[in-house]
Amino acid sequence: MSSFRSRSISRHAGAVGLSLGQLKAIGFCAMLVEHAAVYLASEFGALVLLSHIVGRLAIPIFCFALAHGLS
Repeated sequence: MSSFRSRSISRHAGAVGLSLGQLKAIGFCAMLVEHAAVYLASEFGALVLLSHIVGRLAIPIFCFALAHGLS
């Protein structure tokens, strides 16, 4: 029985890449950073903008994970 986290996304035999679980963890962290920026919005200006840019990476990662799971 193979674990969901151990499945690699790359289809090439010797390729080294991120697993789907690792990508989802990155997406979760990006989303967490953005939500923290919303909470701190009135206190830090430039940091909030940077946090929103990082947070915008979450939806493409989760959409990729969803599409990969459907195939």
